[in-house]
Amino acid sequence: MSCPEVAVVADVDRAPRRWLEVADVIVARRAHLSPQWIADAFERFPGAAIVGMERDDGSILLGLRDGTLVTAGGGQPALIAALLHGWLASGRSVDEFRVGRWDESEEAAHVGRLDVGQPLVDP
Repeated sequence: MSCPEVAVVADVDRAPRRWLEVADVIVARRAHLSPQWIADAFERFPGAAIVGMERDDGSILLGLRDGTLVTAGGGQPALIAALLHGWLASGRSVDEFRVGRWDESEEAAHVGRLDVGQPLVDP
């Protein structure tokens, strides 16, 4: 029997520092954050594979350590980020990742690029 993939997901506003330091996924539900916060979080928490945040318009912006940005139409940042983490852990491509309601089109998620360490341009 194999062990299923498990991810530690931590909310930056609620989790103790020790959980943030070991988290695979770190999220923030504060809409006032800028995309630069994602790059800064990767610097502060080198164990994180995905960092996500809710934006002012309710959409979710997720950053991967390799600089890829994924924008989802909305939902719970922790849930969307955990779904993406599981998707990638199973060997699937981020380009195939789609989130949305059942009645929405495949284009509910958008994949872009982020150069970590460089000034960010909001996609």
